[in-house]
Amino acid sequence: MIKTRIGIGNTAEVFEHGDDKVLKLYYESQPASSIYQEFNKTQAFNQSGIPCPKAFEVVRHNNRLGIVFEKVQGKSLLNVLINSGDVEYTSNILASLHQAILSKTSTILPSYKTFLFQYVNGNDTETLALIDKLDDDNTLCHGDFHPGNIIMNHEQAVVIDFMNACSGPRLYDIARTYYLIRYSPVAPYIKDQDAIKKLQVILSDQYLHKMGVRREILEDYLTVIAKTRDSEMKK
Repeated sequence: MIKTRIGIGNTAEVFEHGDDKVLKLYYESQPASSIYQEFNKTQAFNQSGIPCPKAFEVVRHNNRLGIVFEKVQGKSLLNVLINSGDVEYTSNILASLHQAILSKTSTILPSYKTFLFQYVNGNDTETLALIDKLDDDNTLCHGDFHPGNIIMNHEQAVVIDFMNACSGPRLYDIARTYYLIRYSPVAPYIKDQDAIKKLQVILSDQYLHKMGVRREILEDYLTVIAKTRDSEMKK
């Protein structure tokens, strides 16, 4: 039974669904193929042993498709950061959980290049060529790993939202996380915009340091992520 709405995003609303489950109910504009892909990707993460909510089934409600997930109690790591300003704690959680994800491999998830190619104009031969020359690998990549997609269930960090999960080199997923932390716009409801932007810069630098990666080796990945991000957000 659908109860109170507890979340709203670009692609879906989230409702309480019984006592221990939630329903992520997608807008009618979202293609069914994408929804079933997220269900399958979540199950791939379930099988990896990474802390994440279980995906139970795809359902239909009032002409909208949704996925029934295990309910995870807690606050997002983003809210923890905003309320506390504790960048050290946040970067430790980010790096530790991301290292765990990137220690896994996948042979069933699509390549990250497939994800990137769909957001490149066919006439942009330079970007297409750059993506093509990037490394291939089968590391398990979340594709949208940032503090807003981590729930702190007491001291347990649980990752959510697997729409962009893929396989690829670990540097791609690290570059993607760095980009999302550093350059994502601050939500308009947050009062002190300048303070949060400063936290984003500090957090992104600390995250890279704790991942043991220098920004210079991410430049090609960051270039293609920047070139595809605008198109991605418009879809």
